[in-house]
Parts: sequence; structure tokens; C-alpha cells
Amino acid sequence: MNKTQEDALLQRMNEGLRKVQMDIKDLENRFKFHPATGSETPTNTAKQHEDIRNKCLDMAMFLFGRIPEGREKSLAITHLEEVMMWANAGIARHG
Repeated sequence: MNKTQEDALLQRMNEGLRKVQMDIKDLENRFKFHPATGSETPTNTAKQHEDIRNKCLDMAMFLFGRIPEGREKSLAITHLEEVMMWANAGIARHG
């Protein structure tokens, strides 16, 4: 990697870090209620939330019937719930 490439990479990394830094506006966005928008809006986040929930339920049903009872099954389902939660949080906060 040459000096120019290194500089470009460092610049992109610094820009990424600035995006990750938390501020008051970010905290307010994280902890405030984000109502879903209905089908009359261009983004229709209610439908996006429903799609996420349905796909996660499909995967949960798929896993439930294939993983023996135990810690691993419980963790798989728990982490799938986390996937659903974070996906819906992303839609709610930024959709």
C-alpha cells in the first residue's frame, strides 16, 4: 500500500469514527419513541417492521424444528430475537 492509499484509508477510518461517536442528539434518537408510518407514507415503515418480524418468525420456526432442546437452541432463538430487535430499531430510527 502506498502513502496515498494509506492516507485515503486513514481518512475513511476517521470519517467512520466520527459517525460512531455518540452525542446528545444520538442519545435522544436512541431512547425516544419512533412510531411506525402507515401505507400512506412513502417509507411505510409499518410494513417494513412487519416484513422483518415475519421473516424472523419463519427462521425461528425453521430452527425450532431442527435444533434439539438445550442451551444452543435457546441461544439461537434469543439471538434471532436480537436480530429482529436491531433490524426494527434501524428502521424506526433511520427509516
